[in-house]
Amino acid sequence: MSNSKHNLRLLTGPERKSLQTTKYLAFLLHGWGSDGNDLIQLSDYWSEEFPNMTFCSPHAPEVCSGNPQG
Repeated sequence: MSNSKHNLRLLTGPERKSLQTTKYLAFLLHGWGSDGNDLIQLSDYWSEEFPNMTFCSPHAPEVCSGNPQG
């Protein structure tokens, strides 16, 4: 399968592994002008309540023209 044929994008960003065996995934999605680093910190508060959850906070696949740092 070719990435260009299906327009697939590789998403990267911070993640926090579950405290126990992973049974669930939570994707923390940011808004315009932000990045995944801004939201992954929420997993610090939620990981004890959800010990079987891995948190992923991907960066956007393209640079934001209005805010290149986000």
